[in-house]
Amino acid sequence: MYNYNYFCGTTPTEPSETPEERKARLKKQAEEEKKRKEEEERFYKQCVKYTLIGIWALILVILFFKSWFIVEPWYNGFTVTLGKINQTVYSDWLHLKTPVITKAVKYNIQTQKLEAVADASSKDLQTVSASIVVNYKYQESAVVSLYKNVWKEERVAEKIIQPAVQEVFKSVVAKYSAEQLITDRSKVSQDIEAALNDRLKTYWIQIQAFNIVNFDFSKSFNDAIEAKVTAEQNALAEKNKLEKVKYESEQKVVAAEAQAKAIEIQAKAIQNQWGKEYVQLKWIEKWNWQLPTTMAWEDTSLLIMKQ
Repeated sequence: MYNYNYFCGTTPTEPSETPEERKARLKKQAEEEKKRKEEEERFYKQCVKYTLIGIWALILVILFFKSWFIVEPWYNGFTVTLGKINQTVYSDWLHLKTPVITKAVKYNIQTQKLEAVADASSKDLQTVSASIVVNYKYQESAVVSLYKNVWKEERVAEKIIQPAVQEVFKSVVAKYSAEQLITDRSKVSQDIEAALNDRLKTYWIQIQAFNIVNFDFSKSFNDAIEAKVTAEQNALAEKNKLEKVKYESEQKVVAAEAQAKAIEIQAKAIQNQWGKEYVQLKWIEKWNWQLPTTMAWEDTSLLIMKQ
């Protein structure tokens, strides 16, 4: 059976409700809508509340950790507030500061090492290159002044010490010849250290030790030095040979003089009245304890003995 309302584009009418039922239904819908909006509003307020609590807690944590700083035992520090440097120098301990607007600056006051390569010309115009090691430290009470003039600690070696080493090395090496740089190396090192100390003390830097690891010269100079050393060694060897020959000659002369003196003494002894006894004594010293087979007497008679 065909549905007439369906083909006519109309929908079946719902069962009719009384005005009281309709009013009750609308009232219930309004209460449910109000309740839903209240729950949404309460949820939104809770979200905002906890978000603000989290933000304030984070701010408080940041402020707490930004309100103090630690200076390690091998550092000295000070604070800078909105670009203004506070003159108080802090040593190792926990210190307070104004959060956010104040920052802590620390300088390492331990002895530090700088390695550098310096080039120069000697007094006799030889090209000299040297590997240098400098041990230095900052004056503990002068870190504020150092910060004002240099700013960052990382720039001290690059901006102050390196140029000073190059300039002082050139000025001192120019006073010595290349040979003196080798023979008087300790004095050269002392002169450079003294000059470098005078140069860096205006920047509150103290030189603890200065060492020249090695000198490098041009190939031609190294060849000349090697040839000179070889010649000196050869000359020394020849001198030693000459001394040996001279010593041996002197020994021969002394031996000859002693032998001549002995012969002279023996001759004089033979010529003396007791020369006969002396000859007999020598004969006894040479005797091999065997009797002779033939003996001659003073009357020229012979005695032949059989063994």
